[in-house]
Amino acid sequence: MNEHLVERFGRRTVGKSERYDTPSPAPRTIGPNHLLRNYWRKEISDSSSWRSQPELPAASEIFTPKTGDGSGTGGGNSAADGDDSEEVDDDDVVGIPINKIDEPWVDKEDYLSSHYGLLREDVVAPLRDAVKEVQENPGMGENKSICIYENVHITGFTFCRQGPAARVCFSIARAGKRIRWEQSTRLRAGSVVALSPSHDNFRQHCTVAVIAARPLEGLQQNPPTVDLLFATTEEIEIDPLEKWIMVEARSVFFEANRHTLLALQRMMSETFPLANHLVDLEGDVSPPGYIQRNPFIDLRSISSEENPEAENVNVLEAFPHGLETTLDSSQLAALRRILSKRLAIVQGPPGTGKTHVSVLAVKALMEKVAETDSPLIVTAQTNHALDQLLRLIAEFEPNFIRLGSRSLDMDIIKPRTLYEVRKGRKDKNTMPKINCNLRSSAFKRIKKIEKEMKTIITPLLQEGAPCPAQVLFELGLLTESQYNSLENDTQAWVQPIREDNSFGSIATWLGGQLLPVGATTEVDTFDFEDEELDLEFEQLKELEAELSGAINDDEGGDRLQGIWLPIKEPFTSRCSPGFSEKLVSQALRVDDLYQIPPDHRGTVYCQLRKRAKKMILTNFRRKTKEYLSAAHDIRMGDLEESSALLRESRIIGMTTTGLSKNRALIASIEPKIVMVEEASETLEGHVSAACFESLEHLILVG
Repeated sequence: MNEHLVERFGRRTVGKSERYDTPSPAPRTIGPNHLLRNYWRKEISDSSSWRSQPELPAASEIFTPKTGDGSGTGGGNSAADGDDSEEVDDDDVVGIPINKIDEPWVDKEDYLSSHYGLLREDVVAPLRDAVKEVQENPGMGENKSICIYENVHITGFTFCRQGPAARVCFSIARAGKRIRWEQSTRLRAGSVVALSPSHDNFRQHCTVAVIAARPLEGLQQNPPTVDLLFATTEEIEIDPLEKWIMVEARSVFFEANRHTLLALQRMMSETFPLANHLVDLEGDVSPPGYIQRNPFIDLRSISSEENPEAENVNVLEAFPHGLETTLDSSQLAALRRILSKRLAIVQGPPGTGKTHVSVLAVKALMEKVAETDSPLIVTAQTNHALDQLLRLIAEFEPNFIRLGSRSLDMDIIKPRTLYEVRKGRKDKNTMPKINCNLRSSAFKRIKKIEKEMKTIITPLLQEGAPCPAQVLFELGLLTESQYNSLENDTQAWVQPIREDNSFGSIATWLGGQLLPVGATTEVDTFDFEDEELDLEFEQLKELEAELSGAINDDEGGDRLQGIWLPIKEPFTSRCSPGFSEKLVSQALRVDDLYQIPPDHRGTVYCQLRKRAKKMILTNFRRKTKEYLSAAHDIRMGDLEESSALLRESRIIGMTTTGLSKNRALIASIEPKIVMVEEASETLEGHVSAACFESLEHLILVG
């Protein structure tokens, strides 16, 4: 009757061929994942609270404009350092919540908002301090906490999955040293930077952006280049002639906490399954719901010999004395705690067998969890610890998937990354098919929007010619009569710049007022010594790799994938001093632009260019919002397919940062059991993000 038990309960080692050569299921069609779609539709009310804080830091969080006397006007600067007797302006003080560790919180919002505030201040304060220091010392060089890049210019845009990314070139002159980019933690993908026009130098203007990609070949150019995503559509800039200064704080990597901050905000509109313990600090921990309903677990899979007493063990009672395992008494007590408490905490110094206990607990839980139940989630602080755990789990459970493709285990773990599983299923045409998948229609929308955005910035794509009269007419900056006056070939008395008029009618009209723009990108010619090696490079490189890229782990490397449009403005014109914008408007009242005196035409064209770029920027920003909406739907389509694949697995592994990043995806499979390895090294905010609405059992080992 029980002849199947040996196979079912894992009494044998699973070979590699059995592990990965199992037949793929036939393609199936499933409906839309409403859990996934609704995750992003949950409303965040109260626009003045922490819940509505933007995903990336706002300029107001890191920047205080200067008044005429050089002082700040209030905002988000941190408290001043110095002697205790020095007066500190109230506007320079940041209110930081207190982390309560020995008393209950007022309520769920008090708990979540405090951890959100602590985490956000931790990642925003270094950049705020850096901007303030540069603001007060405009000509300063770099130091141990601040990186400063000058002569920053926008050279083009890549239309990638994350949005239109601006490529900028820059100078590292203020570093005072030559940067070994292949071993440097500067400008990591996910780092937040602050920019200001060079002529302003953070006095009145600040723009926030995040590093989208840092291809090594771009950084090793002279001048080096990097790709940016502006924090909001309202902060996007497109002027290739504008020169900026860019500031980076060395001590913080925003991307590592970005998704946890979003998760804490999202949790305010969710039920909080462990609030009575994490918020109210209740010490009496009950068993998980599924254990209360049926406390018997078959532990023969973890016993050291065939033992009938291990067949049905009530984990709410003391383990039978005859239960033979490889565990000592403390490890056995830890195992029982894991299996019997909805919030289980196992602690111990290195070398005491915590990982061994964790693996046996997973093995036992696999016997308890039905094949149709949601997968068990295992997570760890580092990729190394996660891979170590999954290698041990793979010995008895081959049906696992790892989120994040940065595994060094090419034999066991790499083939089971989500990217590789998706790729294999696509190759075999066995991917689940989603009814009403948003992706196909979104792809069509985004291609249409890309063409429209290319048309919008066409004036900046002109090679070797000033802004065409046709563009100025289409933007409504010239009347039809004015446009015709420029294009009318009967103006025989006009002396063209070139006989073939290859620069267009605007160049003909401007004559000697037209000026070529010199090189905006300046080559660094200094001969500095190499910068010191970043000691944390390998650790930060691993974290950057874990967090970069698309949600479906599409391994695109360090380079953004998408259409690349270089922008350039090769010509400007002479501007007459004292010729105001009001006088330009008066000059443009004529129908025939040749009636404007030649000496004034350069100034008129300067104003027309300025107005044109302002209108182009407005239209570009508006279309970017549409682009981001379509990109979100493409992402949602990928997530729905990934969710269907994850539901077919029995165990899903990821790092703790990967859990926050993929929280919507994990929530869509309604996990009931989450195990966190290295929990003692994980911030509480990251652990809280694992409290999905469906959670019944949280295991913390560290």
